[in-house]
Amino acid sequence: MCGIAGVLSLGPSGDATVIERMTARLAHRGPDDSGLLIDGGIALGHRRLAVIDTSSGGHQPMRRGDHVVVFNGELYNFRALRLELAALGHRFDSESDTEVLLAGALAWGVPGLLERADGMFAFALVDLTRRVAYLARDRMGEKPLYTAELPGGTLVFGSELSAVRAHPDVSAALDPVGVRRLFTLDAIPAPRTVLRDVRKLEPGELLCWDRGAIRRQRWRPTLNRAPVEEPRRALWDAIVSSVGDRLVSDVPLGVFVSGGLDSTAVLAAAAEHRSGLDTFCVGFDDASFDESAHARAVAAHFGARHHEERLTAQAALDLVPTLGALLDEPHADPSLLPTTLLARFARRHVTVALSGDGGDELFLGYPTFGAHAVARLAERAPAALRSGLLRPLIHALPVSHDNWSLDYQLKRFVDGLDYGPFERHLVWIGNTDPRLHPTLFEPAFMAAANKAPPFDDVTNALAGTEHLDDLTRLGELYARLYLSDGVLQKVDRATMSVALESRAPLLGRAVVEVAARIPASEKLKGLPPRQVTKAILREVLESRAPASIVKRPKKGFGVPIGRWLQGPLLPLLRELLDAATLRRQAVFKAETCEKLISEHLSGYRDHRKTLWALLVFQLWAREHLPRP
Repeated sequence: MCGIAGVLSLGPSGDATVIERMTARLAHRGPDDSGLLIDGGIALGHRRLAVIDTSSGGHQPMRRGDHVVVFNGELYNFRALRLELAALGHRFDSESDTEVLLAGALAWGVPGLLERADGMFAFALVDLTRRVAYLARDRMGEKPLYTAELPGGTLVFGSELSAVRAHPDVSAALDPVGVRRLFTLDAIPAPRTVLRDVRKLEPGELLCWDRGAIRRQRWRPTLNRAPVEEPRRALWDAIVSSVGDRLVSDVPLGVFVSGGLDSTAVLAAAAEHRSGLDTFCVGFDDASFDESAHARAVAAHFGARHHEERLTAQAALDLVPTLGALLDEPHADPSLLPTTLLARFARRHVTVALSGDGGDELFLGYPTFGAHAVARLAERAPAALRSGLLRPLIHALPVSHDNWSLDYQLKRFVDGLDYGPFERHLVWIGNTDPRLHPTLFEPAFMAAANKAPPFDDVTNALAGTEHLDDLTRLGELYARLYLSDGVLQKVDRATMSVALESRAPLLGRAVVEVAARIPASEKLKGLPPRQVTKAILREVLESRAPASIVKRPKKGFGVPIGRWLQGPLLPLLRELLDAATLRRQAVFKAETCEKLISEHLSGYRDHRKTLWALLVFQLWAREHLPRP
């Protein structure tokens, strides 16, 4: 795992200080080694976290003749590809997957390499003679890649927004559309970012820079939807194979466990490859958020060496003021806090950790998938009944700040009923109902944000899926918007802040392809309240994991933000949302922010998610934006 940066220009000579500054911003991602290459107007930088071939054999930028690559991530099937390339006559000087990636690109072309690749990655490959470069991001979006197009055909790129911003010609101007997305979905979906002039490559996107001209294409192949024979066996075989590939490491490796179904599946598969694995979890004092007892049970069942840290509320609270420095782009999912604390704890013991990320999207595990069918039935009721009677009654329920409390679920549910069948999911899982945005944002900022439709991300994510059933389309929607730009980017920032590599075996190519061939009816069975989510994964694990774990309902990885915003975080919140500061920024309405705080303090309304998003944005702005 690493950090990459670069400037692609037609100029005669690159500025070494610029690429040095850009690369230095990524030092936390790669503390083991660094490298630079400057060839005329092309400058490449790399920071390395040595995981495979920890000797100097994996040093980057890696050059072979006229071609050079900087690579962030892991190519898990590099050994199989290496054998195939060796049969074609290629000779290798190292044991690194980077050299295999470079050789594969030269042998098959970049598109051909990508068709064969199973991994998480973002890379740039440059032909120095032809002045042509290819930038690519993995198909599921595990690794980030930011770009900025400058006048004269110059392209700047980096693993994090902060690296791109280190270039003196990249503007810090906000993108109102991107900011509005943050206050819809907790994160900003690619290709947009929080800044007007910076983009993110989309998952499975290939960018070609050809002497200043830019072409973009999606390389993510269409998934085969034909039913698979013996789906339970095929699924388990795919998970075991994917986990085995991700156990390859030349440094200490462990597994994140929560006591949930997905991380249990990963540990169960890992136990088929090796014994005595190290497992990691964090526990919390608040019982409605704590899962540590279940994690201990899973670790004991598989004979793992379990490591657990009991975290006090103060440990998480102490982390909050530092989020501006931790995040290169604002991210409003509060589970960033426990994820970061877990990463810091695990990093004291290992350099690589396997996670269960992706299971909820592939196998329909979120409660909102079940709510979809109920909402479809509720659509038949007159709008006046839904909005005029039901909504006020539900919102009159007393506020509870417990994890995923009943009143919270019901209020989110009715708020989404007035939207389309797919758009409402962003209301359910996001932080602020888009209907409230005109009262949250200043008029001029809101007018600029309205230049793009509020749900065009949904339209783009679902393009080409019209022939599929609703639940399968929802899995695609969540994988594209919630997983790629939310969960995976949160994990990337949390783990890479301490140079810990996180691997997600459930997002392996074989698992994704098998999951696509399993009908939604095998993943989600029955109707609420007796609905069974991730049914096929539970069936696969019935003979392999404790029954108490297999039958557990989903429980999110969170912290009691609602209560903290009424108590220990209130002084920081008021400081950041000071009326004079807000007026200078000209983004948020000061009177609305004050109203949100007052209603939340009184218990009249639960504004935890909007207030948290405001707090995170202001912490980020204080760290990264010029003072107004």
